[in-house]
Amino acid sequence: MTAESVGHWLDTVCEQAFSYQEAEAWGDAGPLLERLVEVGSQFFGQSDAKVLSVRHCLALNHFQLEQYDKAIALFTENDAYNVAVFGASHPDTNTGRFLLARSYAEAGDFDRAIPLYERALKFSRQNKDEDHSHTWQAQYWLAEAYACTGRTHEAIPLYERCVAGRPLADSRTIMALTSLAVACHTLGDMRRAAVLYADILSAHQALGRPEDEVMRNLRMYLKRAKRGKPLPD
Repeated sequence: MTAESVGHWLDTVCEQAFSYQEAEAWGDAGPLLERLVEVGSQFFGQSDAKVLSVRHCLALNHFQLEQYDKAIALFTENDAYNVAVFGASHPDTNTGRFLLARSYAEAGDFDRAIPLYERALKFSRQNKDEDHSHTWQAQYWLAEAYACTGRTHEAIPLYERCVAGRPLADSRTIMALTSLAVACHTLGDMRRAAVLYADILSAHQALGRPEDEVMRNLRMYLKRAKRGKPLPD
């Protein structure tokens, strides 16, 4: 096989793998991506740009399947190549490190996740707008990591930046607002928590959300906050 024919094969199989991912058929995409990384590395080298892209997609595929150890290994491997090829300050390097942080966090390793989130947020604030989706995600997930490790006071300002100036009917706003309400409730700020819970319920109702478990929990949290009771264990 020539490099040209291999390149054409890679492009064809990539399209199939990516179509599986778009359909969230992660189990079907995984074997194709693994084969692409194997063949691409043999013909073009581990640090080839296309191989880096496919390895990134394979790591993301493992993340979606909750195979966090495999995702961590691949994101870590790709990070070394990204730094060597693009540099430590390249957007692709930063994106990979953010997803590595997400993988560590989902695996419960916040000691490794938090420094990576902090670097990702610093990079986004320096290179992107405050309203950019990358900045929002870095802020939100860093706040979640702080909240999960007892650093709720540090999480609240990040949640506040996630909701500032955003429409209440936006799903990401509701997600961050819910986390902010829970953080306030956790710290004993019952009055603010109650106001936030009421706003969130109103937003869900305006969007036509059915009376599901999320809505029932919000109503229960609202009642507890109004009565000065802490969150249930």
